[in-house]
Amino acid sequence: MGKTTLSGEEQTLFESTEMGEYTGHVFLDKLEAGDTVEMRVYIRDEEDGEYKLWGRWVFDGPLECPVVSLPYVVAKVGIRVTMRQTSGTFKEVTHMWFRR
Repeated sequence: MGKTTLSGEEQTLFESTEMGEYTGHVFLDKLEAGDTVEMRVYIRDEEDGEYKLWGRWVFDGPLECPVVSLPYVVAKVGIRVTMRQTSGTFKEVTHMWFRR
């Protein structure tokens, strides 16, 4: 399980260049009132190409359901999941990733 201390910068939680279907869980149970985070998923369409935005979500704390699950994303040559905290006191999040 990974741990990342968030900041005002976009930080990579997970990245892979292997072909597969990817999913994962990000645990946002430490978010409090006034905390906001943004999660983004990028994929590449060709080797050595630039990542393109696949999806974007914004979460405001505290969350009733603090486990955020990424739907399966098929990636042939690259996937990257990032998170950035845009307001509040910077928090540590834990996360886990799976490939099939």
